[in-house]
Amino acid sequence: MGLYGEDIDRAYPHELFNVAELDEPDKITINDFNREFDAKNWTMMIAHIIGVDHAGHYYLNAGHQEIERKLTDAEKIL
Repeated sequence: MGLYGEDIDRAYPHELFNVAELDEPDKITINDFNREFDAKNWTMMIAHIIGVDHAGHYYLNAGHQEIERKLTDAEKIL
């Protein structure tokens, strides 16, 4: 986790480079987040909800219904 260096105690990197997959990466991230949140032994958490990124790279049209769906999903997560 090069951006934060020694300040990160735990990380859960996943190989999620299939931009056609919009939902599974977010499910994995949410599961990791929930496990850490429930443990209550954290000061700060950073979670990357990547489904919106994948939709944008895959569909290349800001108005595409799948991009809108992933934006709505991200809003629900937040």
